[in-house]
Amino acid sequence: RKGKKPINHIKQNSKKLVETQRQYKLKEKAGAEAKKQKKTVLKQFRGVSSRVYSYQHRPQTCHADRFTEPVDHSLDDENFNTDNIGFSEAPSKHMTIIQKNILKACEKKPAEEHRPQSAIPEYKSQGKVPSYLVKRKQEWKDEEEHKQKVAELKKAPPGTKLLPEAERLETL
Repeated sequence: RKGKKPINHIKQNSKKLVETQRQYKLKEKAGAEAKKQKKTVLKQFRGVSSRVYSYQHRPQTCHADRFTEPVDHSLDDENFNTDNIGFSEAPSKHMTIIQKNILKACEKKPAEEHRPQSAIPEYKSQGKVPSYLVKRKQEWKDEEEHKQKVAELKKAPPGTKLLPEAERLETL
């Protein structure tokens, strides 16, 4: 053929693709090598391991045995030592407010009855039916009465009218 030589675009594209893959792999290797290089550390910290690293890589232990027995907090009050409050046990005339508060806090309080905290808070209106429900019940009742009246009117023959019992007896 005369003129221009035909171009194989498929071959060119595959060569470009292979070249870009090779360049990407080279960049990836260079990045991995840069990460492998150790960071510079001051002399005073060379032998010290990182606290964060040691915390994150600590050995995993089973914590199930920790919670086998319930903790009794009543012993805390018994073991509280009032000797180290900062003043003598004998009451003095110049007792500060802080010292009075400490003594008051150290006194044993009578055990309160343990009642479980309910998930439902106590409201002042507890036990009362809300007004919107009372209104709705009245509406339902009125609707039922209306339906009954309509049903009774349908029972009467056409052209006649139902009268109350007193009027019916009067007309007879």
